[in-house]
Amino acid sequence: MPPATTIAAGVAAAAALGKVAPVSDAVRGAFGLSATWLGLVISTITFVAALFALPAGEWLRPRAVGGWVAAGLAVLAVAGGLMVAVAPANGVLVGLRVAEGAGYLLVMVGAPVVLASQVSPRRLAPALAVWGACVPAGLALSAVAGGVLGSAWGWRGWFLLLAVVCAVLAVVAGAAAGTSRTSPPSPPGLPGPGAADGAVSPDPPGRGVADGPPKAPGGRVAAAPSLSPLGRGVADGAPSAPGGRVAAAPSLSPPGRGVADGSLPPSSPGRRVTAGLLSAPGGRVAAEPPSPSAPGRRVTAGPLLLGAGFALTALISVAVLSLFPLYLSSRFSLPPGTAGALTSAVAVASVPGSLLAGALLRRGATPRAVGAAALSCPVFAGLVFGGALPPGGAVALAVLLLFAAGIGVGAAYGALPSVVVRADALPAANGVLVQLGSAGTLLAPPLFAAVTGLAQWERAAFLVLPAAVAGFALLARATARRPRGAGHPEHAEITEEKGNR
Repeated sequence: MPPATTIAAGVAAAAALGKVAPVSDAVRGAFGLSATWLGLVISTITFVAALFALPAGEWLRPRAVGGWVAAGLAVLAVAGGLMVAVAPANGVLVGLRVAEGAGYLLVMVGAPVVLASQVSPRRLAPALAVWGACVPAGLALSAVAGGVLGSAWGWRGWFLLLAVVCAVLAVVAGAAAGTSRTSPPSPPGLPGPGAADGAVSPDPPGRGVADGPPKAPGGRVAAAPSLSPLGRGVADGAPSAPGGRVAAAPSLSPPGRGVADGSLPPSSPGRRVTAGLLSAPGGRVAAEPPSPSAPGRRVTAGPLLLGAGFALTALISVAVLSLFPLYLSSRFSLPPGTAGALTSAVAVASVPGSLLAGALLRRGATPRAVGAAALSCPVFAGLVFGGALPPGGAVALAVLLLFAAGIGVGAAYGALPSVVVRADALPAANGVLVQLGSAGTLLAPPLFAAVTGLAQWERAAFLVLPAAVAGFALLARATARRPRGAGHPEHAEITEEKGNR
C-alpha cells in the first residue's frame, strides 16, 4: 500500500469525525435530538480519543498494526452504514458514534506506524509531518462535502457515501497488510524492536551471533561487532574486571530475555545488543541479571512532553475556529452561513502549514526550528480579534494564524521519531499525541468562551500567548532530551570475555 493510501485513510477517518456537524439540523430532526444530545453525538469520537488513545497505542504495539488499521476503517464503514439503516433512537446513534470512535482510534494511532513501514527512515519525520494534515484536511472535506451532498442527497446519502469510502480503503489496507511487513524500520539513531532484549541483528545475511560468541585466536571470546547507531562497540582498552575480564555493561533485558547459553537470538534489522555478557560456568556466555526497567516498555518523558506541547497547539487552533464565526457575526453583523463558510476556509489553512513543515523537515530542518513558527500565533490572534481590522483583514490574518498553527502540528508529528527509545514505541508515543491533542480540543472552546465572555474578543490573544510559548517550550524540551537507551554508550557496548573459562 503506498503512503498516499495511508494518508487517505487518515483523511477519511477525520471526515467521519466531523461528518455530523454539517448536517446537524437534519440529524437532529430525524432523531429528535435535544441540543445536549446533538452535542454529545458530535463530540463522542473526540471524547473516546481523549480517554483511550494511549491505551490503544500500547495495545497495538505488539500486534500487526496494518491489519488493525484496516479493521478500524471497516468499523467506521459498518457503523456509518448502520446509522442509515437503523430506526432513529438516541441511544443507538450515540452507541454507533462510540463504535466509530474505536475505529477512528485504530486508524489515527496505527496508521503512522504503517506509514513508517512505507517510507525510508530518513523520510519518516517529513512523512509524519504530512500526516499531521490529515485531521484538518478531513474536517474541512467533511464540512464542504457534507454541506453540499447533505443538501442534495440528505444526511443519509452523505453518511452512506462516507461509509462506502471507508469500506473501499479497508479492503485496500487489508490486502496490503497481508503482503507487507507490519513493524516500522528503525529511524536513524534508534534501535529496532527488542533492542533492549539483548538481541543482535542479522542485518546482512550471515551476520549476527547465532552459534555462540565468535572465538579469537587462543580460544578467547572475541567482542561481537557493534551495531549501535553511533557505531560504538568494545574498545580495546576497555576496563578489566577482576580476573582479567572486561566488565560487563549493565543489562537492560526483561527477565528471561537476552543472552543465554552462549547464543544470541537473531532479531529484525537494526537491533543491537544492550545486555552485558558474563562468563557462566562451563565457559558459556550468560546474561547479567536484567534491569527492572527496560527501555521501550513504558511511555517515557519525551512523548509526554511532546504530547503536552501538541495539546496546546491544538487548543489554539480549535479555540480560534470555534470563536471565529461568533466573532464575525457579532462584530461585523455577517450572516451565520457566511461566517461559517469563511471559518471553513480559514480551517483549511492548517493543511498547507503541515505540508510546509514536512518539506522543511525533508530539507534537514529540525522539528524545533520548524515549530518556532507557532510563536507567531499570538501576534496574529491579537490582530484578528483586536477589532481594528475590516472583515477581509480579519479573515486574512486568521488564515495566517491557522497556517502557523499547522506548521506547529506538523513539527510535533515530525518530532515523534526523535522522542521514542525504540521503533516499536511509536504506537504508544503517537497515542499520547492523539490523546492529549483530543483533550486540548475538548478544553479549548469552553476555556476561551469563559475568558472572552463571547464579547471581550481581544482577550483571546492573552490566552493564545501562553499556549503558544508553553507549547513551543515543551516541543523544544522534548526534542532536546536524548531518550534513555538511544545512543548511550552503556547501552551500545558489548563486553569482551578474555580467557576461555
